[in-house]
Amino acid sequence: MKKLLWLPFAVLLVLFSCSSEPSFKVRFRIEGENVDGQRVRIAMLDDNVPRFVDSTVVKGNEFVLRGKVQFPDFYLVYIGNNGPVELFLENSRITVDCSIDSLSQAEVRGSASHDLFTSFFEGMEPYMERIQAARASLSEATVPLTDSQRDSVYAGIDNINKDLRKSMLDFFRTHNNSVVSPFLLNHTLLRELPLNELKPIVDQFAPEIKDSRHTLRVREYLDMKMRTVVGAQFTDFAMSDTTGNPVKLSDYVGKGKYVLMDVWAAWCAPCRAANPTLVALYNKYRSRNFEIVGVSLDRERAAWLKGIRDDKLTWPQMSDVKFWQSEVVELYDINTIPFAILFDPEGKVLYYPISASELEKVLADLLK
Repeated sequence: MKKLLWLPFAVLLVLFSCSSEPSFKVRFRIEGENVDGQRVRIAMLDDNVPRFVDSTVVKGNEFVLRGKVQFPDFYLVYIGNNGPVELFLENSRITVDCSIDSLSQAEVRGSASHDLFTSFFEGMEPYMERIQAARASLSEATVPLTDSQRDSVYAGIDNINKDLRKSMLDFFRTHNNSVVSPFLLNHTLLRELPLNELKPIVDQFAPEIKDSRHTLRVREYLDMKMRTVVGAQFTDFAMSDTTGNPVKLSDYVGKGKYVLMDVWAAWCAPCRAANPTLVALYNKYRSRNFEIVGVSLDRERAAWLKGIRDDKLTWPQMSDVKFWQSEVVELYDINTIPFAILFDPEGKVLYYPISASELEKVLADLLK
C-alpha cells in the first residue's frame, strides 16, 4: 500500500558498476528498423501503476543495464513508444532478445525468477483453455440449450475455476522462497482468499524474502484483514471533532456500549440517503447501550459541518478532512462509503461491514 512504496530504482539501475557484490547485467538485443537512438524507459509497479525509475538510449540495436537489486523484482521496459517488455529482474547475467514490433513476445534468458514467473502463467493456460471452450459451448451452440444443459456448463466452469485456484495456491506453497510468489499472490488471489486460507500462505513465506516489498505488501494486507475480522479488537486512531479538539476512537469504543463507526462524507449521496435511517435508529436505541461515531472522509471542513447540521446528526463526529487519504481508510480497508462497522461493548468487531437496513435488525435483536 502507499506507505510501502519502494526506494527509487535509479539508485540501483546504473550503466556501470564497480562493486564486487552480486549484481545484474541485462543485455537487450532488438530486431527492427529505426531503433537506434530511441529512448528506453524502465518502470516498476506501485499499486498496479507503472512508476518510471530510470532510462537510457538504444545504440547499435542494443543497450545494457548494470546494477544490483536487494530482491528480485518485476519491471516493465519501454522502447520508444513500444512495449513493454516484462522482466523479472535478479542479480544475474540476463539476455533479452526481442523485436521492436512485438516486445511483449521478448525472450528472456538467465533469470531464474523470470523463468518461475512465466511458468506460473504457462501452468494456468490449460485451465483457461478449458474455461474458454466451455463458454464457447454456450455462445456457439447450434440449437438452444435447455436450462439443465446451461446449468451443467456453468457448474463445469465453477469446477475448473476451483481447480485453477488450487493450482495457484499450490504454486505459492511450493515456491515460498521466491519473491515471485508474493508478487503473484498480490496480483491474483490476495483479495479473494478468506483469512483461514490466506494466513497460512503468507506465514510460510521464507525468512529470506520477508523484507521484500511484495512480501511486506501481502503481510500488510493480512494484518489489515486480521484487524477487521469478527472478534478482532478495534484499532485506535485520532482525529479532530467538530470543534477542532483531538479525539480518539477509543474515547467511545470499548466503553461498555455497542458502537457503530459510520464512515461517510457530506459529498456522498448514498451516505446522505442513509442518514435518516441512522437518525431514527439512534433516537430509538441511544438510551439502550448504543452509540454512533461518525468518521468523515470530507476534504472541506465547512461542507462536513454543514452536512452534519442539515442531516441533524447528533452523535459524535470526527474527521481529519483528508478525503480518501484519511488514516481510517487504510486501517479498516474502506473502499466505498457509506461503510459501517459495529463494535461490541468490549470493543471487538461484531459486524464488518453492516448496512443501515441490517443494523436495524441487529439492534432489534441485541437491544430487546
